[in-house]
Amino acid sequence: MPLYQQLVIDTERKTWRHHQQHNSKLFSTVYHDLGVSGRGNNWSHGFLEETKLEDILEAYRRMTEQAYRHDGCMLLHSLAGGTGSGLGSRLAQEIRDEYTKQYIMACPFAPFSGGETAVQDYNALLTLASLQGSADFIGVFFNDDIMRNVARQTRVDLSLAASRISLLQLNEWAGHALAGLLLPVSPVSLSARSSASQRVVSCSTYQAAEEALALDMQLSDRILPFSGWDLITRVAPMPSTKLAMYSTSQSVSSMNSKDLLARHDTCLDSWDDLLSQLCLNMPSSGQAHQRRCIGAMLNVRGVQGSDFWRRWPSMQSRWLAKLGCAALPKISYDVRLSYLYGLNIHSRKRSLEVCYNSNDILPLLQQVHSHAAEMYNQRAYVHWFERYANDDTGGMFNEAFETMQGMIDAYLVV
Repeated sequence: MPLYQQLVIDTERKTWRHHQQHNSKLFSTVYHDLGVSGRGNNWSHGFLEETKLEDILEAYRRMTEQAYRHDGCMLLHSLAGGTGSGLGSRLAQEIRDEYTKQYIMACPFAPFSGGETAVQDYNALLTLASLQGSADFIGVFFNDDIMRNVARQTRVDLSLAASRISLLQLNEWAGHALAGLLLPVSPVSLSARSSASQRVVSCSTYQAAEEALALDMQLSDRILPFSGWDLITRVAPMPSTKLAMYSTSQSVSSMNSKDLLARHDTCLDSWDDLLSQLCLNMPSSGQAHQRRCIGAMLNVRGVQGSDFWRRWPSMQSRWLAKLGCAALPKISYDVRLSYLYGLNIHSRKRSLEVCYNSNDILPLLQQVHSHAAEMYNQRAYVHWFERYANDDTGGMFNEAFETMQGMIDAYLVV
């Protein structure tokens, strides 16, 4: 049985049909057709519409029973649209009620700040408030930051990025960030003698211990699969602060897939360059606060030869300082070293991926809360939601505002 399975759901048939035609067949995939009408960019429509909801949950049940083991699930969806925000929130709630001991990791994509829909702040408010009660982990991707990173990597002027950068490239960047965390790990470490040599190297000369470092690496004979619970307990240990962000050292490319695969498998960027890219690709923290980290997990892939071990002490100091983790106890962050990038024994690809939880999320929470509150006080577009929620609309929004304010308060004291 496959270790990973995916269930693709959309209320616009053209979307999943395109995905089906270009499916890489890496995972066992089930497509669920909900028609062509969409959910009108309306959270309440997506959340309260129960057409085929039981069919979706039945498809999910079958997948869990066919799996080798079922530890939990990851939901990838949007914060702005009606299907992603509303139906995504409803599925998280239903899965939580039915599978109480399994984890739920939600990975919502925050809309562009320039605006994707008129009610995107309403949808984001209601989605984040709902996920706060049903998900164990909320890992947010920022479309603005992904666009900025891809524009820089492809050397496209940011003012022209919307017309010159494709959705596939944006998805590729997010895919790299997730793959670096989700792929299995082939553990590698130094023997006790090499660890002692490393201390000499870090304070004196590199040449004297290079051979020892190269020869005394210890490779585990086990391949460790991804563990959602490990990520959750390390990055989001407190229920009140469970929002995380991602970054990767990898770059997107406009080359065709075969050339891109060949480039990635032979790419040997220096570890210092990769760390610089990782830090540069992190979501913008803004100028109003100093980054303070609650927890983090760093995956280092492609640890082959002595070069990494020579550079690791300085690299570790840099990334801890960048995250605001330097003063935190070791239990607050985790570093996972993998000899291979994935399972390809011939690959020489290197990468760094980090998932971290910090007060960097505050600007998004505060912006969504303030914009939605301003609109709600003017009763702007509220009738869109009353069409489906009826008399429950007021209570629905009041509860969401209260939950969101609690999330903001929790991160303010980090």
